[in-house]
Amino acid sequence: MSYTPNTSYSRTASHTSYSHKVLDSRPQFAIASLSLGNNANHDLPTKIRVASSLGYDGIEIFIPDFEAFGEEVREGKHSELFTSTPSTPSTPSTSWSLPSSSCPPYNLANLTSLSQPDLELACAHAISTYCASHNLFIPILQPYRNFENFRTQEDLCKALDGAERWFRIMPTLQCDLMLVCSNHIPGPYPLTAREYTFEMYCDAQVEAFKQLGERAARYNVRVGYEPLSWGTVIDNWMQVWEIVKRVDKENVGVILDSFNTL
Repeated sequence: MSYTPNTSYSRTASHTSYSHKVLDSRPQFAIASLSLGNNANHDLPTKIRVASSLGYDGIEIFIPDFEAFGEEVREGKHSELFTSTPSTPSTPSTSWSLPSSSCPPYNLANLTSLSQPDLELACAHAISTYCASHNLFIPILQPYRNFENFRTQEDLCKALDGAERWFRIMPTLQCDLMLVCSNHIPGPYPLTAREYTFEMYCDAQVEAFKQLGERAARYNVRVGYEPLSWGTVIDNWMQVWEIVKRVDKENVGVILDSFNTL
């Protein structure tokens, strides 16, 4: 995916948007870590090195790759990526201007015994630093799945809490955009089961994304809604655009993917 420098990405042209500036005027190109092999055989640091060696400017972090990295660190692997005293990761010259980072105190002796939230922050710091050392920026964390088809407010709250888990590490990861995708929903299909009309389903998504945007704003990060062509209910950009327009938040927008459009 390419990222055009000095360009504003906004929900509508009339809204003030987040601007990301780089030092040169050429487009910035990133590759998804998912595209560099299955994490069962290729760990995230390896993918970062490969992306850098291939000349990419950035790498999109696939959430399962990050989770696998955390599990490996918990097992005592990748200790070379951690230092006894965390420091703020340097920002490569090609990167965007991003939120300031923070990370928990840790050292090599207690790294494997950290709580899960603190381990994820430590891993985010290590990955951000490692990317910077390889001249890569992180434009996006993706994908956050199953953010739809909420039957109860409790279901929505659980999904919001799940998203906040990632919002919390994004400033440390030096990344300000999370991709939220539509999904294949296992039966019973919510519309044919006559639980909702399509209009009711979209109304629920609008309210859910309003709350998601509010959570994201606490961390100064953005949310992009991407329609997957195999989504059970939401499966094209026009549907997503109508939802995002109604959400009407500066930090909630649309992500277009030609793979799901063409």
